[in-house]
Amino acid sequence: MANYTVKLPDGNEYGPVDLDTLKVWRQEGRIGADTWVWPDTSSDWVTLSDVLAPEVNPPALQLKPLDREEIKQNRDASRSVSGPVVAPPPSPDRRRFILIASAVLAAAAVAIAVVALLLPGWQKRRAQTRMQEFALADRQIAEPDLGLVLQLPVGWVALKAENPMFVGLDAKVRLGNPSLGALAAISVESHPPGVMSLDQFIDHVLDARRPLVSGLEERGRADTAVGSGRARRVDAAWSEGGDSLRASVVTWQDAWRYFALSVWGPAKEVTRLAAEADSLAKGVGMTGVLAAKVNEAVEALTPEAPELSRAALELLVKDRLGNGKAAEEVPETSMRDVSQGLPALSPDETQELARIYEQVYAPIAEGDRQRLAAYLGNIKAGRTVPPEESAELRKILKDGIAALPDEPRLRLQALNEKAIAASLALK
Repeated sequence: MANYTVKLPDGNEYGPVDLDTLKVWRQEGRIGADTWVWPDTSSDWVTLSDVLAPEVNPPALQLKPLDREEIKQNRDASRSVSGPVVAPPPSPDRRRFILIASAVLAAAAVAIAVVALLLPGWQKRRAQTRMQEFALADRQIAEPDLGLVLQLPVGWVALKAENPMFVGLDAKVRLGNPSLGALAAISVESHPPGVMSLDQFIDHVLDARRPLVSGLEERGRADTAVGSGRARRVDAAWSEGGDSLRASVVTWQDAWRYFALSVWGPAKEVTRLAAEADSLAKGVGMTGVLAAKVNEAVEALTPEAPELSRAALELLVKDRLGNGKAAEEVPETSMRDVSQGLPALSPDETQELARIYEQVYAPIAEGDRQRLAAYLGNIKAGRTVPPEESAELRKILKDGIAALPDEPRLRLQALNEKAIAASLALK
């Protein structure tokens, strides 16, 4: 069955798609009868109305009827001969028609066989031509804002953003391998850190792909690496436009940003595709722009928030920066996050947390304890506290926590970390 490429009035091309998809698009009004389409079995564009027009039955063979005298002669001849009745031989005109029809059918069979042999080559050359049409000369792709650098392996070309071969994919980087007939893309998304694992991000990427393809099947996952960082890889198979494809998706993250390198192409090239996916992954370099920002903020905040572990600080800093907020506010806002995550603690852990804070408040003057209680109530409720008052009361609390012995202070950090993780998971 033929597949088709659709050209819209704005010049954009989409495909390949099958005939059923064309019919659905026509019924939905997404394309008109005069829309240009290119069947992959054709050498030129045709209109949609030509493709969807009903087949015209060939005219029936018109045979010259016998007259009454011929019928009588044939009947009399058959009666005068012993043995079975033999039909009269075909007329010269009918023999000529049979010979011509047989020759036409034989020629058609040969043509079909030739097309079947040459079609894959035509399709591959057409795909190569389309890739070259949108190819960029750059052999290195740099996205400074993302901290991403990609050195293209031999055989791969970068493709312009306006190319029509990535329908439905929101990609930052688009690549093609003309000789292999393969495509690749790098997409980037932001998600709450500490909540979505790389495996969960893989699930998210595959779920986004399912509406665009048919019969997506996962074929296994494994640990891998991108640059010097940890990554996860999944191999999959699906059908697209009637073609069987194999794919590899490599995922990694930088702070709250998650990256996915997807490589897909003909299923018959599965071995080469796997090697090319590894080659592309090795060509990726991450400068760790966001990780550096997070680390810098955590280093600055550690002495200001002795009640928080480094892991808890990283979670809170990523959450603040990832949502466009200032990291300097983490020591203050962390008290609200801890309060929201307290239901995740067991009753014994909740009591233990209360006993530790009793040790913190014990040396503090009664008047300051009352002011601290009001301050903490306002913070947990999300109410604004004047900066000068907040800085003064925050210092009293910080000094009290810093004065704790190591064991209760480390235990306080562990309990706060558990509550904070639960709180961020609810966002």
